[in-house]
Amino acid sequence: MKFKRITFTIDSEEAGMEIASELLDRHWIACAQVTEIKSHYRWEGKLEHWPEWKFDLKTTLERAPEVCAFIQEAHPYKVPEILAEDVESVNPEFSAWIEECVIRNS
Repeated sequence: MKFKRITFTIDSEEAGMEIASELLDRHWIACAQVTEIKSHYRWEGKLEHWPEWKFDLKTTLERAPEVCAFIQEAHPYKVPEILAEDVESVNPEFSAWIEECVIRNS
């Protein structure tokens, strides 16, 4: 069964947790994994090196557009990284768990 993995990066674990917690409270995602990372990128012509936090969220195919829109609206960056990819689970129980956790659109 397919589901969506949505990834975003942010400069504050606290700000990222606020986004993830709201999505969990709304039952729009099943879970969030959080990793501290080091990002290297070019911004406005300058090479940047900053610590960031990477959030991997799991949700249904149906709910993914709303999750991405919420992150875009709540994110403090001018141009946030928000990635959504289809994921094929090899564990049917895991896929079923995601479906159970996420409230369907009505």
